[in-house]
Amino acid sequence: MQQESVITPNSGTLREMLSMAAPLIVSFLTYSVMGITDMFIMGSVGTAQQGAVGVGAGVSWAVASFFVGTFSAVSTFVAQYHGAGQRMALHRWVTTALWLVLPLFLVFAFLSTSVPFLIRQFGTNEELAPHVIVYTRILLAATPVALFNFIFVSFFRGIGDTVTPMLVNLVTIVFNILIDIVLVFGYLGFPAMGIAGAATASVCAMTLSAFIFAWLYFGRRLSTRFGTRRFLWPDIGHLVHFLRIGVPIGTSWVIEHVAFSVMTIYVSTSDSVSMAAHAIAFQLNSISFMPAVAISVTGATLVGQYLGANRLDLAMRSATLCLRFSLAMLGVVAVIFLTFKEPLIALFNTSPEVIEKGSFVLTVVALFQLFDAIGITVDGVFRGAGATVFPMVVRVVNMAVLFIPFIFILGHVLDSPLQGAWFAALGAITLQGVVMLIAYSTGKWARPSIVDSNLLDPNPP
Repeated sequence: MQQESVITPNSGTLREMLSMAAPLIVSFLTYSVMGITDMFIMGSVGTAQQGAVGVGAGVSWAVASFFVGTFSAVSTFVAQYHGAGQRMALHRWVTTALWLVLPLFLVFAFLSTSVPFLIRQFGTNEELAPHVIVYTRILLAATPVALFNFIFVSFFRGIGDTVTPMLVNLVTIVFNILIDIVLVFGYLGFPAMGIAGAATASVCAMTLSAFIFAWLYFGRRLSTRFGTRRFLWPDIGHLVHFLRIGVPIGTSWVIEHVAFSVMTIYVSTSDSVSMAAHAIAFQLNSISFMPAVAISVTGATLVGQYLGANRLDLAMRSATLCLRFSLAMLGVVAVIFLTFKEPLIALFNTSPEVIEKGSFVLTVVALFQLFDAIGITVDGVFRGAGATVFPMVVRVVNMAVLFIPFIFILGHVLDSPLQGAWFAALGAITLQGVVMLIAYSTGKWARPSIVDSNLLDPNPP
């Protein structure tokens, strides 16, 4: 089997980290722009529709997050096997994930039909509920398409190619914005679909992205290099090994996103002004931590590759660089939020009441930026090392035992669901950052590679 070294003169340097992270930052910001596009356009349609986008996006992502988190293990396996020089083994992990997606079409079709019941059970404001149901059902039904897309993206990230996903995302976001306007307002002969058009546009953009990535993955260049055109049946050994690493990631993600969905739904039981302020600030927050998420993915890739190559020194050096840079970036974001909170909210809604409440939320968001940077980045480092159980335990305890109960406790004490929810978020994110930093400082995450010689194809092409 041909070997392919990941060690270069730039290994473990700031230059290497930045060259990989910069395209990722652009890519993640384009993801946020998709959500911001819906939020911005719905502001022209109505405050209830704008608030519904925040609720619908939060609920659909919370449901999908377990599967997205689980399939993020593709990047871990690809990075470590690539680092070990086992390039023809990478396709096996991608196909393992692709096989797992197929039955999910039925799962998400069922979940989509259950949305009206779930939204009503949560007591969502009657003005918001119909719009939330429409938006959420469309997004949930198309989730498997997004998962296909995510698997291919994870492959490219695992081999250290962050430019290709960036270019595809840029094409996708332009397409999304254009079709969003057409479908929402009814141009070019299409009927005006309102919030249903916004959700449909997002689905069309995800589908386009998945087709482009599939075309690239199965193309001649990658097939020659990694054997991506080989047909592989699912293998129980690979499935078990994949799920052993991936399920704790999925569990971590779902508990966190369910917690924030509970937070959003709780706020939606108050009034449309609070919900609009929450939704706008939530979207701005999602933009603020995207650079940290990009650094987290960079850390996961570099740590995975260097542990696979048995270079513990380079893995630890890269992890430290990622953490320091993430702290610097989100520190700047915190200053921006504190300084320009009112103008930022006014970009989406000029109502004085929305601006006032949204400014409060952005102040809270600014206070937890540094702790969020730590939690997100260290999680990526642990993920790259295959050490996925500890972050899961931290999140389950922090979110389920502390954050969710305190959303309601503080909301009741302060007589404000909006204030109670965001103060609870401040406490939870701060605590999580502190615990993850302590765990990172021990160095125990730098464990042996997860590459299993028993799971290599005996006769690779």
